[in-house]
Amino acid sequence: MPKEKNEQFSSTGKFLNTIIEMSPFAMWISDTQGNIIKTNRTLRDTIQLNDEEIVGNYNVLKDVNLEKQGVMPMVKAVFTKLETARFSIPWIGANAGTSDLEKARDMFIDVAMFPILSDKGELTNVVCQWADISKYKQAEEDLKKSEIKLRLVLDATPFPIAVVDVEDNNILYWSRSAHELFGHTAPTASEWYEIAYPDPDYRNEVIERWKDVLVKARETRKPENTGVYRVTCANGTERLCELYATFLDENLIVTFNDITKRIKTAKAVKASEIKFRTLYESMAQGVTYQNSKGEIIDANPAALRILGLTFEQMIGRSSTDNSWHSIHEDGSEFPGDSHPSIKALKTGKQINDVEMGVYNPIEQTYRWIKIDAIPQFKNGEKKPYQVFSTFDDITAEKKAAFLLKENEERYIKAQQLGKVGNWEYNLQTTHFWGSEEARRIFGFSPDADDFTTEFVEDCIPDRKRVHQALVDLIEQNKTYNLIYEVHPKNGGPSRMANSIAEVIMDEQGNPLKVIGVIQDVTERIEREKEIKNYQKSLQDLTTEISLVEEKHRKQIAANIHDHLSQSLVISRMKLSDLQKEAQNEKFLAEIQSVIGHISSALENSRKITYELSPPILYELGLVETMYWLLEKISEEYKIETEFITEIEELPLSESQLILVFRIIQEVINNTIKHAYAKKIKIHFKAISGGLDIVVSDDGKGFDVKQLSRVNVYKSGFGLFAVKERVQNLKGNFSIHSNTGEGTEVKIFVPLISN
Repeated sequence: MPKEKNEQFSSTGKFLNTIIEMSPFAMWISDTQGNIIKTNRTLRDTIQLNDEEIVGNYNVLKDVNLEKQGVMPMVKAVFTKLETARFSIPWIGANAGTSDLEKARDMFIDVAMFPILSDKGELTNVVCQWADISKYKQAEEDLKKSEIKLRLVLDATPFPIAVVDVEDNNILYWSRSAHELFGHTAPTASEWYEIAYPDPDYRNEVIERWKDVLVKARETRKPENTGVYRVTCANGTERLCELYATFLDENLIVTFNDITKRIKTAKAVKASEIKFRTLYESMAQGVTYQNSKGEIIDANPAALRILGLTFEQMIGRSSTDNSWHSIHEDGSEFPGDSHPSIKALKTGKQINDVEMGVYNPIEQTYRWIKIDAIPQFKNGEKKPYQVFSTFDDITAEKKAAFLLKENEERYIKAQQLGKVGNWEYNLQTTHFWGSEEARRIFGFSPDADDFTTEFVEDCIPDRKRVHQALVDLIEQNKTYNLIYEVHPKNGGPSRMANSIAEVIMDEQGNPLKVIGVIQDVTERIEREKEIKNYQKSLQDLTTEISLVEEKHRKQIAANIHDHLSQSLVISRMKLSDLQKEAQNEKFLAEIQSVIGHISSALENSRKITYELSPPILYELGLVETMYWLLEKISEEYKIETEFITEIEELPLSESQLILVFRIIQEVINNTIKHAYAKKIKIHFKAISGGLDIVVSDDGKGFDVKQLSRVNVYKSGFGLFAVKERVQNLKGNFSIHSNTGEGTEVKIFVPLISN
């Protein structure tokens, strides 16, 4: 040993040196930096290295084994925190941190490390003790492997198993199937009795039954059947188990055989027999058994009720008996040898879904039944010994089918009369279906196989628009309501069709199919064209009448102005001259009275002239006429008026000018007569190439909903005439009013000269 290391070690005393050297445990001593300065004989023998190969070459703080096993923090704490350390790790010489220790023997070691302190409490050395536990570890691993194999075998068995130490009452092992079956286990037999047999009385009974069985099992060393027990599971249910007990050394092996299903099955079979008989007696379906001769040997109550016979009348009767009065659906006789049960006996094959009409003598009418006949064979025999027949009463179904067929015929007839068909397009299968009327509209025969989307679209000249509308319906759920021309496939005259459709979605909102209706609207569209032409002619006539009326008004006004008014003016002038020459006061008074009457007549003629055809309308236009009209109304009826205009000049033809003026005049007249308004307001505004006119008042108002039923203002043609004139101008007309809130009339007239 080097001199400096020996001197360092000598400070711990010769006594410690002797103890370490003679210790049966492998030991070493390090300095405060982790360098080994002393080893004992046991350590050198254990790792099969000499002192020179270890001392000065091995530093415990650089041992890779300690790092890999995660114990290095504990080791460092011995040096830094003066704590003790205890751990077990696999130690490999190649990982010791120096090439001199690579040839050291690998082993599994149990390690204890503690610090050596000076009188001042300072670290002087660290002592480490090794114990080679490689053999113990190997034995432990072998034992674990053996236990694992045993557990795998026990866990693989479907029967729950428990291993009990009878001396201390502990349960050493529960198989996996025990956990799965019962849902709970216990560490001791006493605790198991508590949870498996919660009823105290039954628990005591179980314990008493086990006493004798345990004695016998210990003696025979063979599995003993201890009987059947009700074992309570974790979820509160009970399992019926046969328990077997056997001893292996001093341990008790308990095996549970779950017979719950077997017991329940036996009970279920018995219950099934009862249920079968109950079902046989109470089922709505008729059932009969016939022997090999075709004679009825049993029948349930439903069969008796359906056929209208008693049990005594049924038993012994064969299907070939002519008294059955059986018929086919077309009313022809159903021969006895063709009955399903007889055919099943003859052929040995099952006969299904045969429909037959059988006369019911109680109801004195035919009952329709659907029969299944099943031959039955004894083991090893090829010829049936009996036949089992069931039949359903389908009388109601037959009646419903007849009504359905009748309704279908009515439906088809209704579609033909209304020229309305329906169609359906399945988006999953791309199948396209159409009713007979839908096929007729497109020129297909009712039973045609080529009624597909491709052939239908070939009949539509505007197929691109129609197809896109269908795509928009499916992808965006847009409204599908189209009118398009159809060129029938059979070459018939073209038609106009109106098709409406909607898309059907699944629960996730995905489109499934499109359903629609299609109507032949050729005649309707022709009639609508005729009506439109008639309406156009009527509008033109109405406009013409209005213009002729206005022309006559203008002519009358001109005649009054040019003749009557002029004559009155001249008469008044001459009378004025006579008045100057007359000397008789009585005569002067008479002349003055006549002049007054002439002046009044002249004023009335001027008023009549303006009312018939105001000259200002033709000379200065609509805007100035509105100012004149509202001023006249204000003076005459003492109603406050207001006129607001955002337009100074209106590009209207003379006919438009006249119609617009008469429209406004009619609305104002209605207001004066019926609204009891204190104020009338007119507003002109130019919007979208037209004139927007708003006439409002603060009168009593009315319920607009009543317009369609009564003439609100009761003034001749009233608002109907106004609306017609606006439509003649290609304009729009609307009324907004509520009772007690006044009225607002909106009129829009396009500013386009005719």
